[in-house]
Amino acid sequence: MEILVYVLLALGLLATALFLYVRVKVGGVKAALTKIIPSVFFVLTATFSAIANKNAPTEFSALVVLGLVFGLI
Repeated sequence: MEILVYVLLALGLLATALFLYVRVKVGGVKAALTKIIPSVFFVLTATFSAIANKNAPTEFSALVVLGLVFGLI
C-alpha cells in the first residue's frame, strides 16, 4: 500500500508539470480542465496515505482530504 502512495504522488507531480505547461502555453479553459488531473491525484494520495498510516489522527486526515477536495472544486 505504501508504494501506491509514492506512485500516486509521482503521478501527481507529473500532472502538475503538465498543468503548468498548459497554463503558460495555452491558458483558458484547457488549463482549467487540466488542473483537475493533479488535484485528483493529490486527493487520492492523501486518502491512501490516511489509510496506510494507522497512527494518524482520523479527524486530521479527514480534514486534509476534505481541504483537497475543496481545492479540486
